Amino acid sequence: MKLLQCLHLLVCIGSAFAFTVHDVAVGQGGLTYNPSSVTAAVGDYVRFTFFTGPHGVAQAAFDSPCVPLASPSSGDNDVFFSGIQTPSGSTNPTFIIKVNSTDPLFFYCPVDSHCQFGMVGVINPTGSESVSAFASAASSVSSSSQPSQPAGNVPIESSSSSTSPSSTSTSMTPSSSSNVTMSVTAMSSSTSPPKSTSTMTSSGASTGAISICAALIAGLLAFARMLFA
Repeated sequence: MKLLQCLHLLVCIGSAFAFTVHDVAVGQGGLTYNPSSVTAAVGDYVRFTFFTGPHGVAQAAFDSPCVPLASPSSGDNDVFFSGIQTPSGSTNPTFIIKVNSTDPLFFYCPVDSHCQFGMVGVINPTGSESVSAFASAASSVSSSSQPSQPAGNVPIESSSSSTSPSSTSTSMTPSSSSNVTMSVTAMSSSTSPPKSTSTMTSSGASTGAISICAALIAGLLAFARMLFA
C-alpha cells in the first residue's frame, strides 16, 4: 500500500510540470482563426501565430461580441489583447495566453469589420455557448471596438510540455476575465499552420529545471520515508 502511495505521489509531481501548447493560425486563408475552437486544460497554453494582417486577438464576453471584455491598463493581466499585428519580412508574430481555468474564453479580431465577418473564436466552449453561436451574434453587431492597449506580456515559464493537436471547440463568459496571461514574441515564417510543439524561454527553462529537480528530490525523500516508516 505504501509503495502504491509513493508511486502515485511521484506521478502527480511529474504531471504538475507538463502542459500542452495549442496552436491557432491567424489570418491564414482569410478572416479566420484556425482552429476557431480549442479545448485546453488548466496550465496549457494557446499560441496564436499571425500569418497575415492587420489582425488581432481580443477577449470578449459571449453576450457582447466584437466589444472588449475590458480596457486593460498598463501591466494588466486580467484580460488579453494582442495588439494589432501585421507580419512582415521573415517573421510571424505570435501571441501566447496561459489557460488558468476551464471556463470558456471568447476572442475576436477588432480590426474593421473582421469580427462581423466571422473572425471569432473560443477556448473551452459549453453546449449553449459555442463558436457558431458567438459568430452568429457577431454578424449583427454594427461596429467593432478594441482595447486601448495590449495586455499581459507573461512568458511561458515551465520547461516541459507535451505535443497535441489543437482542439475543435471553445467559448467564454465575463467571469473568466482573469483566467489568462500572455506574451507576444516572434517566430520564423511558415507556409503551413504551426504544429503544437513544446516551447519555453531561456530563463523559464532554467527556472523550470530547478523547480522540477527540487520537486523530484522532495518526492524521493517522501518515498523513502513512507517505505521505511
